[in-house]
Amino acid sequence: MKTYSLEELTDKYIGEKGTNKRDEFENELRLDLLGLAIKQARQERNLTQFSMIIYTLHSKLPGANADEFYNFMIDPPAEVYAPQTRVEKPI
Repeated sequence: MKTYSLEELTDKYIGEKGTNKRDEFENELRLDLLGLAIKQARQERNLTQFSMIIYTLHSKLPGANADEFYNFMIDPPAEVYAPQTRVEKPI
């Protein structure tokens, strides 16, 4: 029985390296792996998706107060929901 490497199977069924289909496949795979890594890190810290956003915003903005972020997300000011006035051009 002949065995095949993952690389051989990927080349055969997805496409050779450098082709659009292969590049698209590898980019999707990277995004999936990144998503899983983020989920695992979040679960190890017992954070919800929402609290992870707050944690990330707080760590990226020095001097920012995490409680302010949280309060903004829970009860945003009215102007956040204010309808935008748009003028649509006739076709």
